[in-house]
Amino acid sequence: MTCFSCQREIQTTRGGFVVCPHCHAVNIAPSSHQTTHSHPGGALRKIVLPKKPISALIIIAVLGIFGSVAALGILFQQNHPANAPIARPVSSHAIVQKNSLPSNQPAAPAATAPPKTTPAPAVASKPVLKAPAPQQPLSTLDQTVAIINQQLQPYGVTATLTPPNNAYTYSTWSTLTSADAANLQQFSTYLTQEFRKYPTNLVTNSGLKTIGLVKGLQVSGGARAAAPAPSITGMLYDVNVMTNAGSAYAREVVSHEYWHYLDYKMQGSYTYDDPSWDACNPGGFTYGSGGASAYGADSGYVAAFHPQAAFVTAYSTYAIQEDRAEMFGWLIYSPSSVKNLNDAGLNCKINRLTAIVHQLSPAMSF
Repeated sequence: MTCFSCQREIQTTRGGFVVCPHCHAVNIAPSSHQTTHSHPGGALRKIVLPKKPISALIIIAVLGIFGSVAALGILFQQNHPANAPIARPVSSHAIVQKNSLPSNQPAAPAATAPPKTTPAPAVASKPVLKAPAPQQPLSTLDQTVAIINQQLQPYGVTATLTPPNNAYTYSTWSTLTSADAANLQQFSTYLTQEFRKYPTNLVTNSGLKTIGLVKGLQVSGGARAAAPAPSITGMLYDVNVMTNAGSAYAREVVSHEYWHYLDYKMQGSYTYDDPSWDACNPGGFTYGSGGASAYGADSGYVAAFHPQAAFVTAYSTYAIQEDRAEMFGWLIYSPSSVKNLNDAGLNCKINRLTAIVHQLSPAMSF
């Protein structure tokens, strides 16, 4: 027979599988009832092919499949040596475009994707912060008011350039303008320095909420430096009058007028009688016709400090409510100026004033 591979003659006297002595190919020797087949590798087996053609075709197909699988195995071994690792795929998000980096920086190396059993967590996009809307700059007046309010915050009091117009039915005023900015800035120092001398609970217990900073203040048609405004739980201060009158006057009047507010809150009146206070005055003394009578060119009022025993100023002699307010104003502004007078009548009034104010603040002392 002839070898199917090398086409050389093979001497054999038997049927079945025969190995070629020249190229070692496996041949199937024919017989009278067998068809010649070949098998390119594997162990030699003696297979007797059936005579029926259908059975023979099935066996031939099986042998062909085995041969194809073997051929694919050889091809895979040639392309993939046994010791070569299988590389993991490169994650698509690790690919960096060249134009996305500065020219002076090397491109980042590509990173391999994490195993599928532990997928990389999704990264949420960073929210875009909206820029705040531009705000109009505060005027000089507003800036000063803001500073005052920062100082008065512990007392729960708010300063304003536009107090409610129902502060008094018999009071009028005008709103400050930029021309008054310097005076407001100066007065803000007087106001906050005097207020910080009060115990916090004195102010909070008095219910004071508003300080109106105005100009052109008039009460019943007469000019005033300041006035209480219980109807709005507030005070009104004429910034220009207070500043132009000087530091001593402005500081003392800040507290003088606040006492009128305290009197009204505690007693419900500015002019209540107080026999204990009257007892501190010299025998036979009678107050004048009220503080308003001191105003005007023809009033004859002459300002004086401690003009007589038991009175801290000449204005104190015009009315009992003005006497109490003057004592409080001076004891806040300059307590030593009063105490160093060694006036028995004034010391009596200090004790009485302390007893009155303790209704609102037991911590208050002079």
